[in-house]
Amino acid sequence: ESHRKIKKGYSFQFLKYEKPLHIELLEVNDLGWFFEIEFVEENEINNEKTNVLINQLYDTLEHFNIPFSNIEKRYYSQMILD
Repeated sequence: ESHRKIKKGYSFQFLKYEKPLHIELLEVNDLGWFFEIEFVEENEINNEKTNVLINQLYDTLEHFNIPFSNIEKRYYSQMILD
């Protein structure tokens, strides 16, 4: 039994916002499928910018009809061990 994270799937750029949003649709080990979204920001950002980005992440979930209750807060490695 492997405790290593093994991800396979698809990667997309969602171009709805000022900066591209990175989206991955991934199958992780035996955990199932995950919709992973992130912004990549090279520069330091302030609280206002952080709030804008968080709102865009929630907006993206709504765009794809993913309920907020489906947000997983654990790391994949934690879920693999559980």
